Amino acid sequence: MLATKVGINRHDGTRTVENSPEYIRAACDASLRRLGIDHIDVYYMHRRNPDVPIEESVGAMARAVPADAVRGARYPNMSEVER
Repeated sequence: MLATKVGINRHDGTRTVENSPEYIRAACDASLRRLGIDHIDVYYMHRRNPDVPIEESVGAMARAVPADAVRGARYPNMSEVER
């Protein structure tokens, strides 16, 4: 079983929380290539950016499941979500 997470973007020595659908898709594809695998068993959203609607972030992760890139998505910090 392989689990990895998405949500922290490291660029030019800085770390930002990134949950845009585009970033989630790109990070998933990059993880698959980097690890030399065809799917991720569990994909975690590590942190949530409140500037990105949660529906967009969760939707991007959910779309990876039917595409067989991800077998399961988890959101361990959803207590941060206030709706």
